[in-house]
Amino acid sequence: MAIGPTRPMYKRMIVVLSCILVIGFSIITYKLIMLQIVEYKIYQQKAIEQQTRDISIAPKRGTIFDRNGKALAISASAYMVYVAPSAIKNDEQKQIIIDNLPLIVDVEKEWVEKLCNKNTGYEVIVRRIEKAMADKVRELIKENNLYRCLNIAEDPKRYYPFMNFASHIIGFTGSDNQGLAGIEEYYDKYLKGVPGRIVTATSARGNEIPFDYEMLIEPQDGNSLVLTIDEVIQHFLEKYIETARIDNKVANRAAGIVIDVKTGEILAMTVKPDFDLNAPFTITDPETIEFLETFSGDELKSKKSEALNEMWRNKNITEQYEPGSAFKAITASIAIEENLVSDNETFYCNGYRLIGGRRIRCWKDGGHGSETFLQAFENSCNPVFMDIGARIGSTNMFKYVTAFGLREKTNIDLSGEERGYYFPTANDLGPVQLAVSSFGQTFKITPIQFMTAIAALANGGKLMQPHLVKQIKDSNGNIVQDFAPKVVRQVVSKSTSEKISAMLQSVVDNGSGRNAKINGYKIAGKTATSEKIEANDRSKRIASFIAYAPADDPKIATLILLDEPGGYITSGGTLVAPIVKQLFSDVLPYLGYEPQLTEEEVKKSEAIVPDLVTQKSSNAIKTLNAMNLKSKVVGGEGVVKYQIPSKGQRIPAGGTVILYTNTSTPPENVIVPNIYGFTASKANSTLVNAGLNIRFSSSGTTSNMIVSACIPAIGSSVPPGTTVTVDMKMIIDDE
Repeated sequence: MAIGPTRPMYKRMIVVLSCILVIGFSIITYKLIMLQIVEYKIYQQKAIEQQTRDISIAPKRGTIFDRNGKALAISASAYMVYVAPSAIKNDEQKQIIIDNLPLIVDVEKEWVEKLCNKNTGYEVIVRRIEKAMADKVRELIKENNLYRCLNIAEDPKRYYPFMNFASHIIGFTGSDNQGLAGIEEYYDKYLKGVPGRIVTATSARGNEIPFDYEMLIEPQDGNSLVLTIDEVIQHFLEKYIETARIDNKVANRAAGIVIDVKTGEILAMTVKPDFDLNAPFTITDPETIEFLETFSGDELKSKKSEALNEMWRNKNITEQYEPGSAFKAITASIAIEENLVSDNETFYCNGYRLIGGRRIRCWKDGGHGSETFLQAFENSCNPVFMDIGARIGSTNMFKYVTAFGLREKTNIDLSGEERGYYFPTANDLGPVQLAVSSFGQTFKITPIQFMTAIAALANGGKLMQPHLVKQIKDSNGNIVQDFAPKVVRQVVSKSTSEKISAMLQSVVDNGSGRNAKINGYKIAGKTATSEKIEANDRSKRIASFIAYAPADDPKIATLILLDEPGGYITSGGTLVAPIVKQLFSDVLPYLGYEPQLTEEEVKKSEAIVPDLVTQKSSNAIKTLNAMNLKSKVVGGEGVVKYQIPSKGQRIPAGGTVILYTNTSTPPENVIVPNIYGFTASKANSTLVNAGLNIRFSSSGTTSNMIVSACIPAIGSSVPPGTTVTVDMKMIIDDE
């Protein structure tokens, strides 16, 4: 007979079951607490993701304007086409999309088919198509009732109306509209805006349910930027630097900056060659393309990546160079500030100095002999500046180089800025290092560092932080943030600034900077031709020039450099000073500065042509001689029937009036002959023989000056008697 569970056994079973129930309910309670309280947001988000379809809508990126309101980067209307595979009802709808969409937008049929076969909420087929193409897609949707299956959303496209204009400043965006370089990258968080969303409820099968369950969250457009850049000055700078790069066969790019010395605002900045901002991944430089053609496969990819990075790199802020003799302006200002040199003090240059057992030479064989401090500055005399450097001493030199900001970044609002290399401490400046660094060698700085230091010399001694953005504005045009000028520190006194400005003006008026002289303007400037000590070929040079104007009340300063110019002439005074002259000749009148010519200078510079028609040629010639004008008679002695230039026109003093007598008639047009590289006398005779007048834009002409440019340009077709303005440059070997 079987015996049933005893009472103690029942008790044990009840205890075990109770424990199991308690443990079970505890686990369930714990899980409920975790699901409903602790991890509530996580599972709520998962539920939302399962029950809704969330489509991102790109915001419009903010516009980038120049200082005068000209748009340099805009977000144009464009559209994105996307498919919702889970919303496709049948194979017929799917096939319509696969067959017809590739005929409208530039995509492969296989790509569309692959996306349509996915089991997802939505897949982007193509981005940033134009309105005309988007309208055709809309027609396809309407005609085939493809609502919900095939969709279009706004997808703004970044567009740069001036293509390669200011490319190294503005930068560009990537495929998802994020900033990748320049201002676009540095101010990306302000420009990009906040994406919008379309949130649609879906059924258990993932299909969208009626419009009542759809919510639109509008995108917030990005803020706009107002740059300090002046589009007109930028155009001038780019034009002249590109011309100089080509004419001088510059191997390692040319660069330039124009800065407002009083505010630190960058008015223009360029590097040539540059690139098209609308196609930033396309290399257009012929030499680079030819170089890349020698590679293939992974090596080609690597070399192309290097070439692109080189193309995008802003030489003005990322590349260091030896400033050369232009640094003598800094050395001179230190000596003046510390009262280490007097105005009338004289020095003697025998052509070299022996320092630390080394013979360090002057650029001029045999030296300059006896010269004042000012003359040594005008002559860019190395031995005199070694003497001055010794007076300054290592401690003071190091202190002022640091104060001028040449050992630290300027903190300009661009990514990738490098800082200069000077000696780590004053103790590292031995006698040789001090001597050589006094005329700008054995250390390296970036162009933007040097530009801000020169601006400090010009503006009364204040080191300003350079910047490229004036204002940030919201999408309604309201100012969000203003960027006021920022003084970093006072470096030298106002009196030192005024003295060095007068000395720099004298360099342009009488010294090695004569090729930058402009009649009626006071230009301060300094030449430089620095060695590239790291180059395998020690003959490689960087030709540069720093300048500011007006010298007595400076407004703008510029630094222009040509890295490895070709040809046997590499002097900054010969190659770069004429570029500065051309630039300032355009920029100063644009800024409202008119040339200040004396009455006598105006009188000597031009004459008004009298009315000579109907006069006998002999009388007309006498009239012209009395006015210091020349004559050329075509048709023999007789009555003047035509004259060129006509009455009332202005021509240069000493210009030629062509008289047509009897049956002779003037030709319709003549071609400006090639006078590039000619001396003044040869250019004059060549133009006169061609029936043209000549005006020299420089203050004078000497035997060692040659034609560097002319307006109208060589080869132009112009009326007879046209005045050709000729720009002369002096052949200078000053470094």
